[in-house]
Amino acid sequence: MHENYYGSVLPCHKSADIPLSIKATQLASKVDTIIIMSGDADFVDLVTHLKGEGVRVEIAAVRKTTAKILIDEADYFHEITKEDWFIYKAPKKTQPKRT
Repeated sequence: MHENYYGSVLPCHKSADIPLSIKATQLASKVDTIIIMSGDADFVDLVTHLKGEGVRVEIAAVRKTTAKILIDEADYFHEITKEDWFIYKAPKKTQPKRT
């Protein structure tokens, strides 16, 4: 990931599709690559548009839940696997030793 980037990481909820698309379009002239962390087919038109603007578009998502058309349209697909997930497991509580 580049040390310098424009904007910030935006959470992507269903209602955020349009704001995310607007932000990506605004950034298109300032970046060479945009990574979309979603497998939603709703982003196919955005990917097509960004590529037309000369931006490399990569998708990072779980393959099983990612639209094939989105994978096909992207320049690169980063498959997120279970090994990539950060899972915090709290330490087991231990009983105090009795003396």
